Amino acid sequence: MSEEHAIFNRYPELKQFVHLLRYEVQQAQRPANEIVLDDETTMKILRISKRTLATMKAERTIPYSQERKGTPCRYLLSDVLDYVNKYRIESYENQRKI
Repeated sequence: MSEEHAIFNRYPELKQFVHLLRYEVQQAQRPANEIVLDDETTMKILRISKRTLATMKAERTIPYSQERKGTPCRYLLSDVLDYVNKYRIESYENQRKI
């Protein structure tokens, strides 16, 4: 759809929605090692508390980046997924030999 389409002139909020939708689609198509997460998103993915995340960072069980002390921490989605896979427990169904 062209940026100058007449419907965008009539409904400017539609144009804004289309831009947001395009951005979200582009984000979803990026590889995991290019997606940067903040503390909140990381805690939601791992279903942990702020204190647990702080402990994980202190014990260096999860990689993170921080420009300097006091600035927000950032995590790569690929590192968070690696952490999840590291502590994965296989089901009995996958362990059976037939």
